Amino acid sequence: MIWLPFGLICILLSILGSPQGLFKDNALIRSIAVSLLVVALSYMTGMGGQLSTDHEAYVNIYRHVESTSFSHFLDTFKLRGLSFKSEEYRYEFGFIIFCFVCKWLGLGVAGYFLLASLITNVFAIKTLYRFKYPAFCILIFITSRAFLQEANIVRQTMAISIFAYALKYIESRDFKRYALWVLLASTLHTSIFLTLPLYLLVFVKNEKHERLCFFGLLGLWLLSLFFAHSNLFLNINLDATTYSQLMEDSEFEHFKELTINYRYNIFIALLFFFYYYHRTISKHNPFGFNPYLVCTVLGAVFCNLSVNVFYLYRISLIFDIIYCFYLGTALQGMRFSQDNNKYSLLFIAIFAFKLVTFIKNCLADNEVIGASFYSISDIFLS
Repeated sequence: MIWLPFGLICILLSILGSPQGLFKDNALIRSIAVSLLVVALSYMTGMGGQLSTDHEAYVNIYRHVESTSFSHFLDTFKLRGLSFKSEEYRYEFGFIIFCFVCKWLGLGVAGYFLLASLITNVFAIKTLYRFKYPAFCILIFITSRAFLQEANIVRQTMAISIFAYALKYIESRDFKRYALWVLLASTLHTSIFLTLPLYLLVFVKNEKHERLCFFGLLGLWLLSLFFAHSNLFLNINLDATTYSQLMEDSEFEHFKELTINYRYNIFIALLFFFYYYHRTISKHNPFGFNPYLVCTVLGAVFCNLSVNVFYLYRISLIFDIIYCFYLGTALQGMRFSQDNNKYSLLFIAIFAFKLVTFIKNCLADNEVIGASFYSISDIFLS
């Protein structure tokens, strides 16, 4: 029953840490609450993710780093772009540096996973508090694949949370800082490079530009739904991709049968409808045109395309954290708007669904996260 106290603690801490909450005038208490929230999230995924799919692969990477010196590693692996490459393996430059830092700090395997989770959740929570209603956002987050994947695709979730944090520099029109943070994230997982063009959103300056982007995103989303229901890409040649080996592995057979995430697409449909209904650029409107809305829609697009093009599933994960936080903010923004009566039922329905998901996790316990924990003694090397 670890999920019940875990979830309740996270929700309570998110409320205490909220700038709009009970302690909005007490920065110390809010800072302590936010720090404890990061620790709670990181303990669950860093210490309790032993049964996740890729866990053993990350253990092996760290064991290899533990058993060799940095100079010897450089003799075996050559730096090519942002990755170290040998004849058989490729590891991103930043992640290998992270592994060696863990080794130099004297961290054991548990400490290595815990530190990775701490980095991920520090940036995730920094992003969370850019949105209103953090308690509802946290409920959505801890019942989503974005949180569960922290224990699985470790280096990618580290990179994703850094990217999510970097989006604020698009809003402030600071290309240098945005590019630097994206570059840093790309040293952990090169897929984050794909997000660099998002900075072009700074050129959306008036209603005409906004309308063009709106219909462009709508068209892209509708096309992705069409492709998800068609066989156009089913015969695509996967041999040249990084994930072609997975497609031949029976352990990953379920990835060949990815289905459309209807809940995600229903929310996107509602998002387009309510955004068009409000038609405003005001930053106080939950449907104002901003990078978070764009990322939420792109997440649905890549998720739909991954039904027939498997490796795009990993790209869709880049936008998951943004989806969780934007969904919570948009829904409560609708509920507390002037059109309260129109939106209350929608808010209540999605809140109830997430609450049921949380209760289900509490009663059944998640099969992966929290099912088995490292001991505290495993944090440091013996």
